[in-house]
Amino acid sequence: MTRFISTYANNIDSKGRVSVPPGFKKTLDEQNSSMIYLYESYEENRIEGCGVLYWNHLNEYIQQLDKNSDEWSYWAYVQSTTEEINFGKNDTRIVIPKSLREFAGIENKVLFAGKGLVFELWSPEGFQKSQESLRAWGRKHKPTVPGMKPKPAETGSSG
Repeated sequence: MTRFISTYANNIDSKGRVSVPPGFKKTLDEQNSSMIYLYESYEENRIEGCGVLYWNHLNEYIQQLDKNSDEWSYWAYVQSTTEEINFGKNDTRIVIPKSLREFAGIENKVLFAGKGLVFELWSPEGFQKSQESLRAWGRKHKPTVPGMKPKPAETGSSG
């Protein structure tokens, strides 16, 4: 199964419509997802989105939580504020609801950022700021994938 990857910048028209990147459309089609689910991120002013695969997984997880817990209350809030965007096989555009665009500071242009099973929608300025922070973290911590070791540098001489 494909994942949501890469970053795409698209213009938003006067009615709030935007074209979904072709790679994202392909991922949604492979998930047989006729809906896109959009909701506010709790981390930053961005919109999080997913297709039916992740949405169903999230709902199964929520059902396992203690209904008196703060975490359950948070996810119940997310569910109550999520926008379901109908997205059929022949659709190439969606309307991003005004309330979500305002939350994320999205005006005339939106950045789609793939994150595996989910994706994010950003204002160009918000995305740039976040990327700068993530690059700095990466330079400081030099993350690696467990089990994958970098090859030693070649010295250029054998001796």
